[in-house]
Amino acid sequence: MIDFTREFGQIIEASTLYNPHQDGVAKRSIRTVIDRVRTAMIDQDIPDFLWPEVLSAVVHVTNRVATRTLDNVTLMQFLQDQINPDEAPYKPDLSHLKVLRCKAYVLIEEDRRVTLEKTKPRAEIGILIGYDGYNIWRVYILNRPGLPTAKNKIVSSSHVRFDKGGLVTELLSEHLPKELSSEGEQFNDSTPRVSR
Repeated sequence: MIDFTREFGQIIEASTLYNPHQDGVAKRSIRTVIDRVRTAMIDQDIPDFLWPEVLSAVVHVTNRVATRTLDNVTLMQFLQDQINPDEAPYKPDLSHLKVLRCKAYVLIEEDRRVTLEKTKPRAEIGILIGYDGYNIWRVYILNRPGLPTAKNKIVSSSHVRFDKGGLVTELLSEHLPKELSSEGEQFNDSTPRVSR
């Protein structure tokens, strides 16, 4: 196993059972990510059942943010420079990053649209909850039928427009039962929000 991982540049350090203090770097990394997830969910009032999506989004962003450990280089940049040392230094593109929970309009695919009704909406309203790639966003669609925690309410799409001016508050409170909102409270416009 050790030889196999060395081929990929990984180092395995053995530790004894039931001694978590020997897992220092791994535990610290996990704690940092979880702290960021908690902060994002509290700051943006994201419902608790969406935590896996927020976790994925936080890791996506963390991999594109410079770190002191690598001399102010991003993890993606460090990895790409290790894989392709002969090429020009890699700079990750951050233009696709948006504020979590911003209002998003996802285009309804043509095969799902009612073709005879020209006045029906061509987009669904939702909130941004993560990323699947460079220009692929994860959006929680608010008014789709089904339970609030249903998987069919989360879509991945590259055909998304964002309302950068506001967060969804009134729509979210209409579509989520009280017990699913953060800390059991309804979302409202009087809650102070940080705009970015």
